[in-house]
Amino acid sequence: VEDYSSAEVSSCDSRVDVQIVSCKRNGSELLFTYQLTNNGLGSVSDMRIFFPNKCNLSGMDQTIIYDDLGNEYDSYRYTFRGEIYNNVGTYDRGITDDFPEGLPCKATIAIANLDKNAKTLTIRLAFTCYPSYIYKLTREYITFKNVPIY
Repeated sequence: VEDYSSAEVSSCDSRVDVQIVSCKRNGSELLFTYQLTNNGLGSVSDMRIFFPNKCNLSGMDQTIIYDDLGNEYDSYRYTFRGEIYNNVGTYDRGITDDFPEGLPCKATIAIANLDKNAKTLTIRLAFTCYPSYIYKLTREYITFKNVPIY
């Protein structure tokens, strides 16, 4: 039975509901699945999630992913609402997508070469909606802290 109640989850804003769906290891790969729901931002046509260790034009902090052993990871594949974003090519900086109001949006982060001894994962997910002067989020990141790995 997967139990994520020990993990600490902090949203970027009270209008964005964040939930952990699963955090599962398959060999040396880990697939972290979460859900975001826009509950009051209105219809957002330019939502962005930035990848780790990538330059971006807005000067935002980048996503940081690490385990309980102190290993930091660069992810290689993301999904958002069924769209696949690889950490190369067109989407090398991150995800840009619509964030419709009231619709739960499932998303994933795939991590390769996860340390076999890692027991938890922490992700500081760089997140924003443009133009930022309209949406005025409390902070430009979502935090998943000490998520158990199954």
